[in-house]
Amino acid sequence: MDFMKRHKIKLVLLGVFILVFIASLIALVSMLYPDSKKDVYGNRLEGIKDVKISNQVITEIKDKILSSDFVDDTDYVLKGKLITFKIEVKADTKVTSAKKLVSNITECLSEKIQAFYDIQVIIIEDKEESTNYPVFAYKHKTSKNFVWTNN
Repeated sequence: MDFMKRHKIKLVLLGVFILVFIASLIALVSMLYPDSKKDVYGNRLEGIKDVKISNQVITEIKDKILSSDFVDDTDYVLKGKLITFKIEVKADTKVTSAKKLVSNITECLSEKIQAFYDIQVIIIEDKEESTNYPVFAYKHKTSKNFVWTNN
């Protein structure tokens, strides 16, 4: 008891230091490990349930793209508000011919879908060493036309 009376101020300061350290540790952990139950996109996906893309529309787009003689394969990924089409063209396909394929995408998508989603198109050639490919196209939801990479 005599020890506590002699070191009262030091013990109080030690207790305050320990409480501040624990509070800082909790704050640091909560910043480094955010709550995984929350949505990754925050509120950026509001209204996405009202503007759905049906499988029928995607199938129609893929069929139109695959109907071209120079297309080998096409793939589609929807992540958040970004629609990505990956198109693989045959070797020695001209870039100008491949760029015309994006019109198939915009023809099949309604104005409502185009005004809500961003569209990205990646065109690759099945040949390993290609100087002209890959070619990327991107259309923001507020844009009317695609923007292309300069290859």
